[in-house]
Amino acid sequence: MLISNDFSWVTPQLLFWQAYDSKCRTEVSCCAHVVDGCLVFVDPIELADPAEKELLTLARPLAVIITNGNH
Repeated sequence: MLISNDFSWVTPQLLFWQAYDSKCRTEVSCCAHVVDGCLVFVDPIELADPAEKELLTLARPLAVIITNGNH
């Protein structure tokens, strides 16, 4: 399972994180949008516990969007 150690703010409403997938030999990424004070995840990959706890203190999860069968 892919785990990213941290996330980055792209804009005040957009967060991004990524991890290397050795099976596919590529970086995989995901993002979370802050919408009305809640988080909407797009193609999420797991965050390490400290980063996940920090993220969840910012806002509560609202929805997960999966864009294709690889997720």
